[in-house]
Amino acid sequence: KTNMSKNIVILFVTLGILLTLAIITFEFLAAAQAKHYPDRQAVEFYTTYMDKLHHLRDPKPNRWKLDENPRNALYTIVREFANDLKSNILIQGDSWAEQFVESPQTLQYLSTIARTSSTGLVVAGISSYAPSPMTMQLRIIRKDFDMHPNKIIAVIDQTDLGDEICRYNLRRKLGSQKELVAVTPEPIDSMETFSLTEYFEHSQIWSSRKLGIFKYIDRVIYHFTTKDRKKLPQRCTFSNIKKILSGDLNQEEKSIFVKNLLGYIDEVFVDDGVKSLYFVTHPHWNHVDPSTASHRYSIDVGRLIRAAVKKSKWQPFIKFVDFHVNFHRHYENWETKEIFLKADKASHLTDKAFVGVYTKYVFSKVLSDSIGVG
Repeated sequence: KTNMSKNIVILFVTLGILLTLAIITFEFLAAAQAKHYPDRQAVEFYTTYMDKLHHLRDPKPNRWKLDENPRNALYTIVREFANDLKSNILIQGDSWAEQFVESPQTLQYLSTIARTSSTGLVVAGISSYAPSPMTMQLRIIRKDFDMHPNKIIAVIDQTDLGDEICRYNLRRKLGSQKELVAVTPEPIDSMETFSLTEYFEHSQIWSSRKLGIFKYIDRVIYHFTTKDRKKLPQRCTFSNIKKILSGDLNQEEKSIFVKNLLGYIDEVFVDDGVKSLYFVTHPHWNHVDPSTASHRYSIDVGRLIRAAVKKSKWQPFIKFVDFHVNFHRHYENWETKEIFLKADKASHLTDKAFVGVYTKYVFSKVLSDSIGVG
């Protein structure tokens, strides 16, 4: 009887040790998984605003340091806005606007400009943004974060045409007065680039307060309950967006873009403190390089910007920096390969061109306020 009792004790002690080791092991494994996702606070911030903005910046935590400050998913403060500064400038747009704070060289240059010109500066560029999400983003920045720029730089890339027409026009939610109230996120069965529902479902599992072993159980349950989800075919591939620039753009689609851009312009001037709106656009490689003659882009978003501006009652307060005009003068003695990133299908600029030409020229005009609609 004594030996039996001893064996039972040994058995329970052994099981306890094994269970403890298993719990510790799963804690380490779950912690490693959690590092691929933002923390609970960042997830809550992101999903709250995703409902109105379609998506925010890349949610992977290391890129924008969302765990340090969830607001980095929406904007970056170069210098805080203040009433005693000469200007408070907000930059909006897609990845071209995002590049203002992704490049250390550009960020340093902007910091210097902000300091020496008595300027508050916030960069709210988010990859693939176009007029509709920019409209909602501006409203949220003013209402929820109490930031009121008196100058706004709207970077409109060539691909914004395809993004607005293909990606966002279907996701626009209108209110009772036909006003834009949200650009809704992609549904759970979407295969689109910014379909993030599953990513955040995974994130909620790994960032929960449960023990690691229970997180793994939840992950297994999730797998078996979602494995039969059917996915819709992707509608907005880059090929589809590129086709628009190659000339596959009808009059109805042009009208959609102009109408939605006019909505953005109206949102800009809802706040009577805004002195000027600056549209900035730049050609892609296929617009300007002689080697692309056989597959040249025939559509330039600048034409549609001009069409919208001419229809707007706010035209006197709108400026336009168009790098397609006098492109070769801007880049005199530059080779095309020095201007555009190699093999980048979206024709982003090299850091050298972005800082040395693009950023310097834009801010020379914005700070001097001396350019009209081109």
